[in-house]
Amino acid sequence: MHIHMARARWESWHDLAAQDNLAARTVANWADSRVSVRGFSETLGIIPHTYRVLIWPGFTHDNLFAMLRSMLVRALGHGGTTAKAQAIMQYQTLIVIPRPAGGYYIVNSEKAVRDPNNPKLVGTDTCDPLLLIHP
Repeated sequence: MHIHMARARWESWHDLAAQDNLAARTVANWADSRVSVRGFSETLGIIPHTYRVLIWPGFTHDNLFAMLRSMLVRALGHGGTTAKAQAIMQYQTLIVIPRPAGGYYIVNSEKAVRDPNNPKLVGTDTCDPLLLIHP
């Protein structure tokens, strides 16, 4: 596990808020959500990637990793199992960003995530570009 505590970049936060309607509202629908979010690349500057985004009202006893695994079972499609989802957990990136309208954006990506409406836009194996840990 790799944890950062940092603020989201302005571009990333703005993209999430502007595309709020594309985010899922349930874990069951999270697998199908696709949102283009810009982040910082040291070699390319500000560039977008595809993320799955879930809007979540708040946290009490919610287990983000269990939620992610449940979403992955659905993302795997027919034949997806908890064991198969668990096996690909290592390739996931997950980040929580406060939402301007209340609640939080739970953002997930992996290199295999593709947006069927924009096939040139790909997923990524890190959320670091969305955070202000880079210049």
